[in-house]
Amino acid sequence: MNLARYLNWLAVLALVLAGDRVLGAGVHGVVLKSQLRFSRLYSGKVHPEVLVVGNSRAVNSLYVPTLESNLGVAVDSLAYNGVTAEVARALALDALDHGAKPKWTIVEVTTVMGEADILKELRLYRRESPRLATLLATNYPDISTASQVSWLFSENTELLMRAGYYARRSDRSWINNYVISDELIEATRRMPPIEFPISPRNNAALRRLADEMEARGIAVCLVLGPYLGVYRSRVSNFDAWATQLRQALGPHSILDLSAAISDRHQFADRIHSNRAGAEAISADVADAIRSGRCGSAVR
Repeated sequence: MNLARYLNWLAVLALVLAGDRVLGAGVHGVVLKSQLRFSRLYSGKVHPEVLVVGNSRAVNSLYVPTLESNLGVAVDSLAYNGVTAEVARALALDALDHGAKPKWTIVEVTTVMGEADILKELRLYRRESPRLATLLATNYPDISTASQVSWLFSENTELLMRAGYYARRSDRSWINNYVISDELIEATRRMPPIEFPISPRNNAALRRLADEMEARGIAVCLVLGPYLGVYRSRVSNFDAWATQLRQALGPHSILDLSAAISDRHQFADRIHSNRAGAEAISADVADAIRSGRCGSAVR
């Protein structure tokens, strides 16, 4: 390749990268104006007295409108499908860095289960969060590298679609509104016993999250949300799993609401409540906070 052709290719590459940066920055500017919870977080608009973090079980157990109504204070949720304890910790600490000053943090503890696939989606906010960027690089180095090379690649996630959907509407009342089917209940009765996974890494992350919140004077309420009774009975190591989690959490107690509701009409599926169930559970959590039954003595 002669020098002129080499320089032409360099010029084309420079134009492509410049275009990628310009388009990526433009898309990202629109994302940060969305009412999606993470966009609100990273644009400095999350300022609750009570902050909720967790996975989809937190989304569908800790219902923001009911918590606000029962506690009489502002509540915001950073819960999302697939969030692990490590990711929940990053999001909660990012909220503090972006100006949030909650008095309480509520965490649904099954964030200690599952893999960190959600980081592939949260790369959308990689530039706002060094913590998420570090977790992404640790768990998915190829995706991390690609996100640094191409800003448009970084924007190309399912969360981009969510940000568009919530561009002009709040996601604070996002909840399951359907009821579990008889067929799924019967299938659950017939399924073989299962075991909950034990992750020392996520257990340690949840303990760190609780410790760090308390160190900042923020009370922590750790909640184990409800399971459909017939499903819970098929978990052969449920008691052992709960015991090892309590041991990992040390002085931090768990408000166990795993069997708090039994009406099938309060469940959307085997592991998620629906709006009716979430309203009941959220009222229980609010009552536990008010009475001092949930969380540390920091207030």
